[in-house]
Amino acid sequence: MRVLIVIFLVLQTLAVRAEPPGSRDIQWLFNNICTKVFHIRTRGMREEPGLVIENYILSFNGWDRSMPDYRALVSRFLNENGAEFVCANNTEIYPPQHFYKRVVNIQMYNQVLMDFFLQADANENSLYGLDFNVVEFGDDGEGETLLDYLDAILARPDVDENYDAGEIRELRETLVLFYGAKNARDLQ
Repeated sequence: MRVLIVIFLVLQTLAVRAEPPGSRDIQWLFNNICTKVFHIRTRGMREEPGLVIENYILSFNGWDRSMPDYRALVSRFLNENGAEFVCANNTEIYPPQHFYKRVVNIQMYNQVLMDFFLQADANENSLYGLDFNVVEFGDDGEGETLLDYLDAILARPDVDENYDAGEIRELRETLVLFYGAKNARDLQ
């Protein structure tokens, strides 16, 4: 009987999801989002990544979709913490990089950005007012925004081997026209 109780307690402990070490540990949240989106991509999971991201942020902050302006809260949270939304190394394949760049890198830009965070309502107003002008600095000290990253992809001679250049151009155009995306050099 004791063995069964111990086994039950061990299984219960394993079943409980890890809680954030601190009540506002942003990096814990962002690492979990990055990992989950990567797993959705690589393991063929059928979850909608935009909803998964939104669920993580809502839960982390104690919010829910019944709140009248929950999208504005999610947007404000992402904008206020945008510089920290960096995905760590992932199996030595991907370097640490901002989440928006990572979703482009792993070919999830349509599902996360175009199909979710860049959607508009019937009046063409964005459902999420996200700032895509977060500047990430490389080892060389040069700043790079998502727009710079997309431009670098489009300038590659092998762009068509690794990406759908038309989709990358469409993403770039949407970011510039509707979200005021800029290159790092234009933000200073």
